[in-house]
Amino acid sequence: MVRPLDFVLGLLDRSIDRFFVSVAMCDAPNLAATHMIHVNSPTWNAASQAECIADLDKATINILTLADEKGLTSVAIPSISSGKS
Repeated sequence: MVRPLDFVLGLLDRSIDRFFVSVAMCDAPNLAATHMIHVNSPTWNAASQAECIADLDKATINILTLADEKGLTSVAIPSISSGKS
């Protein structure tokens, strides 16, 4: 299992395009869930709407792919890339 900090540090060596769609999973202590999947979603930009939608699609597919690969039977996905951080 990848620790969130290790995941983020590993992303620093990758291209910015890959950064926005990469996912990592870790344990979820003190939560009702057993695991947590982290994704750094793209920032919404109306001027490049098609690209943002494509990146959001990639991020969502990567979340679901990782969940499937790890044998998870359910996934709750909150609103991704919907506000300012």
